[in-house]
Amino acid sequence: VPGDVVQSVDSQGKTVYSEVFLTQHDSATKATRMVQITHGNSTRPLTLTPNHYLRVPAADEKYVKAGELKIGDHILVAGGTAGDMMQEVSVTRLTKMTGKPINVHTMNDRIVVDGVVASCLAANYYRGVDVSVLRPLLFPLKLMHRVGLRFLV
Repeated sequence: VPGDVVQSVDSQGKTVYSEVFLTQHDSATKATRMVQITHGNSTRPLTLTPNHYLRVPAADEKYVKAGELKIGDHILVAGGTAGDMMQEVSVTRLTKMTGKPINVHTMNDRIVVDGVVASCLAANYYRGVDVSVLRPLLFPLKLMHRVGLRFLV
């Protein structure tokens, strides 16, 4: 829900909290292809669309599409409290399924879901362009949210 604060990470990988400014795909969304990811530290699997980006170990802030992961690949999970650093874990199981996605956008464009570090953006294509590269276009929506015009977002 816009205005809520959710677990996230900063650009260095430390656990922080970021405010939600937009929620897409509410419960009325049609069922779509999803992937369920189980990893070494999971108490429950993460379910998301194959096009959603997950953070992977790299020198820079690198993300891969969930649908491109293979068993044995590494992803990053957040620490449990503010200031904790991310940890690397192995993907142990991948299950294809269907479900109704909910996409939450935070002010820092990152979110932690079921412990896993993810981008708020997914790879969706419009006229051959991956819309995740259009992230700067979210700035006006973030600004409207920040100055109290949440009803317009």
